[in-house]
Amino acid sequence: MDDFVVFDNDKDHLKQVRLAADHFLQHELGLHLKPGATFFNSAQNGLSFLGKRIFPAAVRLHNHNGRRITRRLRHRERQWQNGNLGDEDFLASVNSYWALLSWYPFMGLRRRLNQPSIVPKTNLHS
Repeated sequence: MDDFVVFDNDKDHLKQVRLAADHFLQHELGLHLKPGATFFNSAQNGLSFLGKRIFPAAVRLHNHNGRRITRRLRHRERQWQNGNLGDEDFLASVNSYWALLSWYPFMGLRRRLNQPSIVPKTNLHS
């Protein structure tokens, strides 16, 4: 582990936690905090983590990740329509992305992906 996040409403308390963490890392583990890599930020600005922006009341997908998911699903759809991808593989791919998105309130992206071109209304290939 090389990153950690501490949340608190009291900036002075956060500074104390930083000093205690720095002391522990140096004296117990022989590690050092990288100068300039430690910063204080308002929770209102959110925190970027694993392709998402985390806010106190919401989690949002970074725009480029939403575009990448859309692009990949459209590519898989074209492969399926051209017969280069089997029904089971196509459904597995769509279900995988849909499961990922179901954990987060990305309703706009899910609505865009729920267009007829991505979720076929007709039967799959026989």
